[in-house]
Amino acid sequence: MRWKPLLAVSIVLLVFVVIPESQGVSAKNSPRLYSLYLDWLQGKPAGLLNIDIGTPKSLEDPVVLIVDYTDKEHPRVVYTGKGHEAFKASFKIPRIAIGTKREITNNGIKEKTLFKPRTYVIIVSGKNKWDAQILRITPEHPITTTTVKVTPMMAHSFSKPKYISAVYEHEYLGEDDAYVQVAKVYSIHGIRVAWHMPLYGTTGIDAFKKSWMTNDKWIKLGVEYPISYVDRQITVENGDAKTVRAHVYYRCDKYTTCGNIWCNEGYILTPVRINGFYSSSVSNPLEDTHPNSNYVEYIKKEDEHDNYFKVAASDYTDDGSKYMTTPSISLSFGVGPVSVSFSGSIDSYRSSDSEHPKPYFDVWIENWGSGELYYWWMKNSPASVSSKATYEVGFSWR
Repeated sequence: MRWKPLLAVSIVLLVFVVIPESQGVSAKNSPRLYSLYLDWLQGKPAGLLNIDIGTPKSLEDPVVLIVDYTDKEHPRVVYTGKGHEAFKASFKIPRIAIGTKREITNNGIKEKTLFKPRTYVIIVSGKNKWDAQILRITPEHPITTTTVKVTPMMAHSFSKPKYISAVYEHEYLGEDDAYVQVAKVYSIHGIRVAWHMPLYGTTGIDAFKKSWMTNDKWIKLGVEYPISYVDRQITVENGDAKTVRAHVYYRCDKYTTCGNIWCNEGYILTPVRINGFYSSSVSNPLEDTHPNSNYVEYIKKEDEHDNYFKVAASDYTDDGSKYMTTPSISLSFGVGPVSVSFSGSIDSYRSSDSEHPKPYFDVWIENWGSGELYYWWMKNSPASVSSKATYEVGFSWR
């Protein structure tokens, strides 16, 4: 039948041209789409990421480098491009299912598959210009399309050495550690409270970027989520209070990007893991009164609770704002002429990723001060004011 070949051609055009272009994917990426199709046939969890990089057209001799930082300890370059056409980047990405959750829809309760979030650092380089931005996406669909704005700042380009023939060179400069404030935990008389970071939990901490000879200044790249490799509790009781510091290891990578006759050197500094938690005593701001707010909860003596309950951070506490600042941190990476140092403050944030557990509070009532114990998410000062956006919990007896 003569119509069968025509039908086959029509299906190929539909799958690899019409549908992709409706999703913002250029037809020139048909080889990638075909490769993606073969992955699907073999049952591989693959998807396509299409990024429209918003960069000034005046950038001279541009180069784009995209690095996959999903595995923070083993970043890898997944895309390179030269010229302004490189600002429309497309490449295959893993789509790894990590669980399901139930959602209420108009048609009833539906099971939704959850996919592992992915993190990319997008580096855009041009003659005497350089910048980098973090992109964090969750590939819920086979084709993910997004836009990222990258505005390169002034940098100091140098003449391209003859021995460099590739678009980029990558050099791992090593690790160094710092102690970063991530939490405060308070108690009142009669109760014992533990701030608890579960194994493989995480919390938001600063990542940084810097280009060579740009006033030798580190600039915030965004928030990253180092994984805790310890299950740790920091406990206070009977009116004591403590600040919690995370023992964070930072990794530094150098990326040399080159155009036709120039090169730029850029550095990416990311927190990759947490190996421990430590504490120090601080003053306790808790008062005898509790705030008049919808965010106040209470537990009664006659309730069934075995004198224990858990206070877990809910979605509204993860507002992404800056939480605590640790000043005067120094880090160094590399040896000899290939070395770089960091000196400054590092912030932690009221945020965590969707893949790993969040820290929470364990509360034990050891001596009832009254028939009811109030607790609430609190601001630092005054403690009698509640806030839906904090990681600190206040307590008072009624």
